[in-house]
Amino acid sequence: MTLNSFVPVDQDLKLATIRAAAPRLLNSFKPPVQPAPSDKDMVEAIRKTAADVKRMVVHVPGSSADAARRVSDLLIRISDSDAVTRVRLKLPSFRRSRMTSRDFAAASIQSR
Repeated sequence: MTLNSFVPVDQDLKLATIRAAAPRLLNSFKPPVQPAPSDKDMVEAIRKTAADVKRMVVHVPGSSADAARRVSDLLIRISDSDAVTRVRLKLPSFRRSRMTSRDFAAASIQSR
């Protein structure tokens, strides 16, 4: 066995094919970067999420449904707050591995 035995057959032809395909394939590996959503987009997403959560539990009794309704109400309060408050509330959620409903409620109360 020699080092040449590790070189594929027709390597030059295969490398030429790879070089020819590279510019077209490069876009697959570098997707376009999406701009960050605007504050208006964030408010719309928060309001839609609040409405979806409330709609899911509209006829559901029990403590879980009550908690979901409280989360929906908190989301509405967040969407009604100013942009600075929303930014401030968003940062801790990315830093924490778990944000409990108590943490969420405390953050919304502090934002008043």
